[in-house]
Amino acid sequence: MLSIIETFLQAPIGNTTLILTNYNVIQKSKNNQFRKNIRIGQKVKIVEKQNQGTDNYTFGVIKRILTSKKKHTRGIKVQLETGQVGRVQEILDNRRTKK
Repeated sequence: MLSIIETFLQAPIGNTTLILTNYNVIQKSKNNQFRKNIRIGQKVKIVEKQNQGTDNYTFGVIKRILTSKKKHTRGIKVQLETGQVGRVQEILDNRRTKK
C-alpha cells in the first residue's frame, strides 16, 4: 500500500485531487492525538525523540501519561513500563492489560 505522500508524488502534474482509499489509516492516526483515548495499561506503538522521522518504533505498555493537554498533533507523550518515553503513534489495544 502506498503512503499518502507516495501517492501524491506519483500523481500526474496538475492533478490536485487526492483520493484516500483506506479510511482506517486516517482514523488510527487521529486517535493518538487525544489524551482521552490514551489510558495507562494500553499496548501502544511509540516513537522516541531520537527516532523521529524514521521507522524505528518501540512497542510497550503505558505506565504514565506525560502530556497534560487535551490534544497534541504529533501524539500524546507517554512513558512505557520499560522506562522509554515517546509519542504514541498507534494504539494497539484499547483495553487495559490485567495486572
